[in-house]
Amino acid sequence: MIYFSLDTETGGLDSDLDWLEMALVLEDTAKPDTPVESLPYIRVVNVLDTYIMTPFAAHLNSALLKEIADYQKDANGRSDTVYTGVDDVVSEAIEEWLCECKAPDVLNIAAKNPAFDLGFVGELIPRRYRHRTIDPSILYVEHTDPCLPDMMQCKIRGGVSGYVAHEALEDARDVIRLLRKKGFCR
Repeated sequence: MIYFSLDTETGGLDSDLDWLEMALVLEDTAKPDTPVESLPYIRVVNVLDTYIMTPFAAHLNSALLKEIADYQKDANGRSDTVYTGVDDVVSEAIEEWLCECKAPDVLNIAAKNPAFDLGFVGELIPRRYRHRTIDPSILYVEHTDPCLPDMMQCKIRGGVSGYVAHEALEDARDVIRLLRKKGFCR
């Protein structure tokens, strides 16, 4: 199966707030030996003049906000990133990348809490995606849990090293790592 791991960084938990960053990483479960860092990806940063966000989100995303401010100052961003605040440009960049990846017409999406991420950026994904999404938390839930585990708890239970980065690209890669740990590949 080919699926795209999606993650967003946002101004808070309300979809009326701004999204700051999104990343899509392509995984082909028939090629489990491909290093996660080598998988094709697209990273998009939402460059706006003003953002609406909670104080916690501002703190959590301070490095990303600095990256955006530096980009606005001199237009020198990371070469692997699309910087734009225009929805049409985001959709066009993603579609171009999907074509380069030879993506299917209907996408399989994986994310840690996919409803949240798709609530912010789903309309920017230019292709249809299946209404069934993959959330690795169901693979790491224990019968004594009061709710589904968060990303950090999944990483601990799955033996995936490191903290939760709260960076879209790294968190999207962590979803793939978590799924691979549970044998979600051929």
